[in-house]
Amino acid sequence: MAGLRRAAAVPVRPAVGRPRRRLAGGWLVGLHGRGAPPRRRRSGLDRLGRGRRVLDRAVAGHAGEPADAVRRVRPVPHLRRRQAGPGRLGRPAVQGARQHHRLGPGLRHPVRRPGGGRLHRAAGCRVALLVNDVDAIVVALGRALVARGAMLATAESCTGGLVAAACTAVAGSSAWFERGFVTYSNAAKSESLGVAPELIAAHGAVSAEVAGAMAAGALARSHATLAAAVTGIAGPGGATPGKPVGTVWIAWAGRGEAPVAELLQLSGDRTAIRGETVRVVLDRLVAAATAA
Repeated sequence: MAGLRRAAAVPVRPAVGRPRRRLAGGWLVGLHGRGAPPRRRRSGLDRLGRGRRVLDRAVAGHAGEPADAVRRVRPVPHLRRRQAGPGRLGRPAVQGARQHHRLGPGLRHPVRRPGGGRLHRAAGCRVALLVNDVDAIVVALGRALVARGAMLATAESCTGGLVAAACTAVAGSSAWFERGFVTYSNAAKSESLGVAPELIAAHGAVSAEVAGAMAAGALARSHATLAAAVTGIAGPGGATPGKPVGTVWIAWAGRGEAPVAELLQLSGDRTAIRGETVRVVLDRLVAAATAA
């Protein structure tokens, strides 16, 4: 086998009764162990090796460094040699002696998906987990509101609509959730909720006064009978003297009632602060709906 380099950590058992064959340098990456040779067809995104077969054993850790050649070996065309390298979209490199005998499904590259499916961002998963964590609270809130024939509206700043998302993640929430406002900027608070710019200038956007005005504005601009509001500093920036990251004001009010405001001093990263805020708001709404 002059001219072929051998991967020392990957032993290869030559085929019995057949002479070894020589392939063009850099093509050999693995062997199909049993059955008829695979038909000549393009490999799919959800397969390893060529055709529908899984490689029986590896003969090289890299498509450019073949170790040996025996029968039933399919070459990697020149146009696919870059793709077959480790860390690329093709076959990953053999990872340690423990896996040298078989390249199973666990070695698929993480960006490969059957049928070319799209990848999902991790951030999206974190939001989904946050919503699922409060499902039980939302169910209790919905039952309490339906029992009294009430409707809910939300006005959110630092949580960016997560309270509304948690409510509407539960089937049947249209029976008790009326609408949600996401008023992230000061101008949006004034234009959408009627919060006076003078009030924001005097107390700051993160204050009991502004949170109460947001809840009152959500009631005035909706058909809801109960409203909750959130304004705060989720971080990592935005802290001001006397208002560190994790400072959150929440407020809730029933129609015809004065808003109730509560200060939260939370710790953790942005996701943790926003998640805990959502849970506290929902808990306060459950208490308000059951007490009425």
